[in-house]
Amino acid sequence: MKRNSKLMKVLSTALIFTMILSNAVFAKGTIEKKETVYVILTEQGVPKDKIVSVWLHSDEVKDKIVDRTILENVKNVKGEEIPEKEGDKLIWKTDKNDIFYQGKTDKELPVDVKITYMLDGKEISPKELAGKSGKVKINIEVKNKDVHYMKIKGKNRKLYTPFVTVVVADLPIDKFTNVKVNSGKIVSDGNNQIITFITLPGMKESLDLDSDVLNTPENLEITADVKDFEMEPIMITVTPEIPEIDSFKEADNLDELVDGIEKLKEASSKLSDATGKISEGQKMLVENIDKLKDGVDKLGQASNQLKDGITRLGKGIKDAHIGAKQVSDGVKILSDGAGKLGTGAVQFSEGAVQYANKSKEFAEGAEQVANGVGQIVDNTDKLAKGAEKLVSGTEKIIKGQEQINLGLSQSIEGLEKLKKGKEKELKVLDMLIAGMDKLISAAEKIEKVPGVKEIGKKVVVGLKEQRDSMQQLKESGTQFLEGLIKIEEGIKAAQEGSERLKLELSKVNKGQKDLANGLEKLSKGAGMLKPAAQKLKEGSQGLSAGADKLNKAAVELNNGANKFVEGTQKLVVGSQKVTEGLAKLDKGTDALVNGADEFSKGSKKVTDGMSKLSEGAKKLAKGTEELDKNMKKFDREGIGELKDKVDESTEDLEEIIEVKDEILKLSENYQTFTGLGEDMTGSVKFIMKTDEIKKPKEKVIVKKETKKEKENFFTWIKNAIKDIFN
Repeated sequence: MKRNSKLMKVLSTALIFTMILSNAVFAKGTIEKKETVYVILTEQGVPKDKIVSVWLHSDEVKDKIVDRTILENVKNVKGEEIPEKEGDKLIWKTDKNDIFYQGKTDKELPVDVKITYMLDGKEISPKELAGKSGKVKINIEVKNKDVHYMKIKGKNRKLYTPFVTVVVADLPIDKFTNVKVNSGKIVSDGNNQIITFITLPGMKESLDLDSDVLNTPENLEITADVKDFEMEPIMITVTPEIPEIDSFKEADNLDELVDGIEKLKEASSKLSDATGKISEGQKMLVENIDKLKDGVDKLGQASNQLKDGITRLGKGIKDAHIGAKQVSDGVKILSDGAGKLGTGAVQFSEGAVQYANKSKEFAEGAEQVANGVGQIVDNTDKLAKGAEKLVSGTEKIIKGQEQINLGLSQSIEGLEKLKKGKEKELKVLDMLIAGMDKLISAAEKIEKVPGVKEIGKKVVVGLKEQRDSMQQLKESGTQFLEGLIKIEEGIKAAQEGSERLKLELSKVNKGQKDLANGLEKLSKGAGMLKPAAQKLKEGSQGLSAGADKLNKAAVELNNGANKFVEGTQKLVVGSQKVTEGLAKLDKGTDALVNGADEFSKGSKKVTDGMSKLSEGAKKLAKGTEELDKNMKKFDREGIGELKDKVDESTEDLEEIIEVKDEILKLSENYQTFTGLGEDMTGSVKFIMKTDEIKKPKEKVIVKKETKKEKENFFTWIKNAIKDIFN
């Protein structure tokens, strides 16, 4: 019966569409065997190496699993079990649900891949093509070799096992321009042009259709203008798993087929609406992922700044700790010196009191001398010499007192500098505590960020410990400053008493000089004894008054020395607390630095992951948009036309239905490439990768980074293809 070519075309398209969207179903209780055949191809498509990865799965744990395989060099890749080999049997003794193993084989593939290259209209080998420029044509042809002969409706038919084949090629924009393909799609991400092509090799011959009925090429032809030719590996995925729509599978007459097409039309309309919503949702996802990526980038920058700040803070605290130890040691030395100074000051005070008392006695004796001057005349020479010695001794005391005053002045200057330094340190600590409060507030916000909550908690705990340590350091510094003030007060009091003592000693020295002069005059003539005696009396009175003042100054010096000693003792205690507080702060800072480092690393991983997520989302958005367009076109031009043509035609379609059933059986029966044990169901897919084409050149770091980026992209493509067929 003459066929309606347009009806045959849409029916065949529907049949192929049915095959491309299927899911394999395994019987419950059986052992599932999934094979993935990884094939390395030359640049021209010739197999070089075949590695088969096998996954055996059972819902129920069995004592042993008996598998059949032709693989050599079998290795367990996810367990310790070692299989027993009996002929082509592999016996696995295990208490697990899953076994994963790999092996190699030289068995021929069910499909052949042939890739040819042409430059400016002439065929050329891929190695010669590397580095060349011009008009390039690449032809990728996949040939189905798994053929079966059978009789259908009295006719001898040749049917091929249906293999859904996906080809992916990556053409960098900087090398390939004006790219065109005879079939498939071209998607650009700004750096690369990704070509995808799907075919069912042998399907036209199985359906016995002319090219004008079903124009689905079984080869991919790429043409482009190329500069400095290089090409990344071509990825090819082949699987015999095709979809099963129940209405098609069960149909064995025209009425049931029409009914199935009606259901297919309804499902296609719903699917078309769904792909539109998916496309809109994916666009929103891309927009919000970009916003999320910006936020994560800012978080990464802030975490790096936080890490740098905490590192500098840790170094400053370590330096402060070392300095505090040195200050503490110096304060101890100062305290020991203050004790000695206090002891000397007390002794000096006691000596000054004794000197004052003796001066009074001397004044009294001088008065007696004046009254009994007649008795002194005979000994005036001796008295004059003694007076000169007294003047010299007093002048030495005055010089010693000046040295004491100079030392006290220098001590006051040193204490002033120490006070200013400590006051600045307290201001810095106030700033650090305020800054730490801001860090704690910021870290508490970080706790709310998904993925870094635990790290955020550690950072908050570490920051609070640092803040407490800084507060203790501030309190210790305040006590240290108070001790310095008391020491300064004591030294100033001692300085004031010393100045008074110096003044009074000067007066005493003057009186002594006057006494010496009087004695000298006394020695010159007895006629002048009476006025000289009177002057001696007056000088003795001045000496007595000076002795009283000296006594008072000595008492003040004693009190000042006591305060100085008390202040240095408090200074020792305060410096020790400062050192202890800085030690605790140093330990806490180490933990804070480690936590900040972990947080920085975690935020870096999040940033890197967001970049990949954003890139994948954008690619997915382009893909879903393309899917939506093609789905609507398929619903409009494919399924809609199919329904219209079926409604218009009542031709006998029993032959194509029977061909369809046989093709489905071939698909269902192709369950293994390497062998299948009893009570097993299987599935198999082939993933092929050609060698890259590169011109010889020196290794450059930038090129390595570019290569790594492309390999990651192909990994993404490979995983996406795996997800489609899993």
